Amino acid sequence: MAYYTYGKWYIPDYMKDGIENYLERRIKPGSFLLSILSNNFAEAVVNADRDNLDNLPAYGYWLWNEVPSQAWGSPEKVEKWLKHQ
Repeated sequence: MAYYTYGKWYIPDYMKDGIENYLERRIKPGSFLLSILSNNFAEAVVNADRDNLDNLPAYGYWLWNEVPSQAWGSPEKVEKWLKHQ
């Protein structure tokens, strides 16, 4: 199952809790998702499991099309998102 699909790429369903905790509850995600949100794809590659590594393009499409621009794009934006009440 996939949380998000774009073309042949997908975000695995097991990422759903971390994504929703970040977006809805503003809980800091794990290292892989944190690097994706911070726009650090080199770090994301290092932190990815095989399934996420094979589907990195899905994260780019998901960010661009689904995630509020205030919630991603740089470490500073992510930190601000996490601190906002």
